[in-house]
Amino acid sequence: MLYCRSRPSDRVRKARGGEIARGYLGDHLDEVTSLLNGPPVGLLLDLDGTISEMVPDPAGSSVSQAARSAVEGLWLKLALVAIVTGRAALQARDIVGLQDLTYVGNHGLERLEKGLLVVAEEAGPFLPMLKGLLERLKERFPSGDLLFEDKGGSFAVHYRLTDDPDKSQRDLLDAVQEMAGDQVKVVLGKTVINVLPPVELDKGTAAVSLVKEHRLSGAILIGDDVTDIDLFQAGNRLSGLGGFTSLCIAVVGEGSPSELEEEADFTLESVGEVEDFLTWMVRQTD
Repeated sequence: MLYCRSRPSDRVRKARGGEIARGYLGDHLDEVTSLLNGPPVGLLLDLDGTISEMVPDPAGSSVSQAARSAVEGLWLKLALVAIVTGRAALQARDIVGLQDLTYVGNHGLERLEKGLLVVAEEAGPFLPMLKGLLERLKERFPSGDLLFEDKGGSFAVHYRLTDDPDKSQRDLLDAVQEMAGDQVKVVLGKTVINVLPPVELDKGTAAVSLVKEHRLSGAILIGDDVTDIDLFQAGNRLSGLGGFTSLCIAVVGEGSPSELEEEADFTLESVGEVEDFLTWMVRQTD
């Protein structure tokens, strides 16, 4: 079983100058303004915990009207606005409620753009095995306190409602190891285990593709959890090559991985603050 996520690589630390996040974003908005003045610029957003509040049941996730309006306003003004999420791309579109955005789903395994859903060919051979593994886990753990989320190209098991989340995580990991071994990649998040095909695709590889395809000179990247480390690392690597500037913004709070802040330039402290920041961005691009 392949696990993610490790400590940031030396290469990325060197590109970042070995620094942790330089402070609260609200104290450094001049850097955002400077980036916005050098188009073409993109915005890459995580969903859960970034523009949608974390909720006990993922099926109940929603995006506020204010955040939706701000994202739509930025889509009209920036070269790219993309939702880069662990959710299935179609589900992310339903939650956000905006048809014309680019949606990268399943941690980089699929993309929904202009109404067309494309799933990475590399993932295809593993999908039947993942489906079977999900069914076996449901049989072993019939408790209603565990929430199983079938995302097509991957699946997740949420255990935040259990009486002992630490034990639930251990039991789930042991079961996945026993049943699948190295045939899957496991990504740990905030009281969730994501089980994916063992392919070299993630939010970071998706970000690199989007930057190159849209010929961006800069991008603002916002996320809150483990898989967003890949997103930030990709932005930092691209910045280190020259000709591109990224601003990585970590939404930090209870359960946020320390490595995320290490890869970030600045921090915000809640979904509400992300909403306020996006609304501010719309005014700056008028």
